[in-house]
Amino acid sequence: DQQSLEKFVNRPSVNSSLSGDTITSLMQDASGGLWVGTSDYGANLVDLKGRGFTTYLNIPGDDRSLSHRLVTAVIPDQADYVWLGTLGGGLNRLHLPSGDTQRFSKQQVSVEYIRVLMSDQKRQLWIGGEKLQIFDPKTQRSRDVLVDKNFPVGARFTSLVQDQHGDVWVGSSVGLYKIKADGSVAVFRAEANRDGRINDDAIDSLLIDRQQRLWVGSKGGLYLYDEQTQRFQAIGKPSTLLPTPDKLGVTALRQDQQGRIWAATVLGGLLEVRPVSAIADQASKQTNWELISWADTPQIPNDVIE
Repeated sequence: DQQSLEKFVNRPSVNSSLSGDTITSLMQDASGGLWVGTSDYGANLVDLKGRGFTTYLNIPGDDRSLSHRLVTAVIPDQADYVWLGTLGGGLNRLHLPSGDTQRFSKQQVSVEYIRVLMSDQKRQLWIGGEKLQIFDPKTQRSRDVLVDKNFPVGARFTSLVQDQHGDVWVGSSVGLYKIKADGSVAVFRAEANRDGRINDDAIDSLLIDRQQRLWVGSKGGLYLYDEQTQRFQAIGKPSTLLPTPDKLGVTALRQDQQGRIWAATVLGGLLEVRPVSAIADQASKQTNWELISWADTPQIPNDVIE
């Protein structure tokens, strides 16, 4: 019933492609492997039962390929498309089945070094990098978002998340910002060694969990924001495996299908964020949390996860 043919050829930039295009023989072995003989480039073995990868490349001279080889942000856009942010090539929209890529010009999106993408409740695309912009897929135009008129040259926006109220939280290398639905901006600056405050302005990751709590990952550790008191609870206490939780460098935060929260760090590897008890501190009604190391998990190469 197949109405089209899929073509397999040698691609010099892809090590896993066919070694040559002149095919002289084919044979399938008892384990399901397909052997492909070529006239000048030896034999190839294809695992037909294996789980493979489709590779999308930056191919010089091909405007339908990715605009840059460094892809730093990926979010889905409908079933067959994804938005790609590149570090030096701006914004791309990739059609997964064909591999064709739509590149956006600097006039459409002027952020070239993209570090984070987020689709908001209005299906607008927020783009963070050397500046912050909102891109409208319908008009294919973007506008700048000004969070701080004194935003330093060389600083960057690194993380974005939208809460249940429609407010957008923006992490940057120089602090945390909250852009409210009415357009006003609240600024949260670090205050080292002060209880209820973040101790480092470099915010690399943000997460809104299923309970609509805001988690903030910084170069100065992990924090949980209390909306009522507007205070940040430092997560984790010093231990043998994690002697300095205030210096972990939290680069990514995710919540899995079971509700567990995970933190990727540059000093402590992969950490699970686990509540010690439902209400550990009766006086403050504050839940205490512990950081569980998964550093001994097989095949994790080291403790630096970015």
